[in-house]
Amino acid sequence: MTIMDRYRTYHDGKRRFCGPGRTPFFHLAGKYLPGNADAVVVDVGTGDGSFADLLELGSRYSHLHLLDGNVAAVAALSQRYAGAAHYHCPEPLPLEDCSVDFLHSSHLIEHLVPDHLRVFLAECDRVLVPGGVLVFSTPLLWDRFYEDLSHVKPYGPGVFMSYLCQGDGQRTAAPVSLSYRTEDFVYRYRFTRPTMDRGVGHRNTVVDLLVQCFRLAYGKLGFGTYERTGYTIVLRKSAAIVPDRISAVPLTS
Repeated sequence: MTIMDRYRTYHDGKRRFCGPGRTPFFHLAGKYLPGNADAVVVDVGTGDGSFADLLELGSRYSHLHLLDGNVAAVAALSQRYAGAAHYHCPEPLPLEDCSVDFLHSSHLIEHLVPDHLRVFLAECDRVLVPGGVLVFSTPLLWDRFYEDLSHVKPYGPGVFMSYLCQGDGQRTAAPVSLSYRTEDFVYRYRFTRPTMDRGVGHRNTVVDLLVQCFRLAYGKLGFGTYERTGYTIVLRKSAAIVPDRISAVPLTS
């Protein structure tokens, strides 16, 4: 593979996961859906049902649960999906222990305070079968993150490494589980082209003008920078029997 081929592959990979749409991330999650029609599939924070609609989950699985905290959204979903139900995170999930094969949650955890996220992760671990899959999509901190007033804080992928996987042991709170491994991971990007109004503020106005002209030309040629704005992580629970998961994590306000 030539240098240009490598660059093209690198660029195309970022371009695929660039922009506000969730479709490429839904398709990534779909690669890990169970093949058994009797499997239990759960989408937490399902919103308008885009994930289930895109991947036609209603016709593929007889045990599909779409959970959301918005009463109006659940009412609309109930017209199309028998498994739609109201759920306010991080209350206990309305599912039995070790009963879920696949659990997906897109753009939910950034609305939770840290204590509530830990409770929610413990609930996900409680209901997931050994060998089951968890998929989380969430934004990172970028300049528009707090434009949504319901956003509490961004959580990086290290949270999952520390509290569900082996991690590096550098944590204050006890892990929820150490029985997961990362199956897949992709960043979400925003592509930005340089513009004339992004001057360098150099004291020498000639240098400043030249730099700005270069940036403008660079942008006009289609070049720019990719900024990480979020990610999707796919985790698989160990199929082996694991000792003493944290079965109860106190809920604090």
